[in-house]
Amino acid sequence: MNSSLLRFLIFYVLITEVLSLTWLALGLSGSRIDRLQPQASCRHLKGMNRKQMRFCRRNIEQMESIRAGAQTAYGECQYQFHKRRWNCSMIDPLTKEVFGDVILREGTREAAFVHAISAAGVAFRVTRDCSKGLIDKCGCDQSVHRRRDEQFSWSGCSDNVRYGIAVSREFVDAGERGRNQSSQRRIMNLHNNNAGRQVLETNMRKECKCHGLSGSCDMKTCWESMPSFRYFFLFIATILGIKYRN
Repeated sequence: MNSSLLRFLIFYVLITEVLSLTWLALGLSGSRIDRLQPQASCRHLKGMNRKQMRFCRRNIEQMESIRAGAQTAYGECQYQFHKRRWNCSMIDPLTKEVFGDVILREGTREAAFVHAISAAGVAFRVTRDCSKGLIDKCGCDQSVHRRRDEQFSWSGCSDNVRYGIAVSREFVDAGERGRNQSSQRRIMNLHNNNAGRQVLETNMRKECKCHGLSGSCDMKTCWESMPSFRYFFLFIATILGIKYRN
């Protein structure tokens, strides 16, 4: 395991504030997101602070992806930890609001983990939806096509992970900029958010397809793709020494 990445991820201290994860409630929100009515749609989404509300109104076409990212991260967390003492239950199923239990309030490795996977979840889903053409402002990553390699040709749709990371940074990190949060807590959370996103960026994979008679692979085209979100989830959990479902 990369020791510098290990140091980068494990960053938690004893602090008693849980304010910045309330946006995860988006994952359980059943409110309809109407791109033609951003003001009304954003007003009915729970858990966002003022800066995230502003982002929502200006980028309404990305909110379905952000909500799905929150749902992916929270759902995977509950699946992996459902038999443990801490089972990743953070959202009241009735009120759809995030509550901070003692494990998150005390700045444990679990708190660091939740921040990392939540930021990664948003970046992951936005990136995937870009590749699928579901977000008007982005698409496939064309920068890889400028690379030169004698053994294959870059082609196909490479996942635009840099765009997904940028959206995650703008939306998720806005949760760390409230007045009621200590600078120590804010620095810690931003650090762990970035750690989760870095795991996505450094674990892109090259996928290739052969072209030629009888499978001879005379010509090969390749593109960059993300692994499954479960791969990232377990990668971060392993680094932090958190046991998960076998």
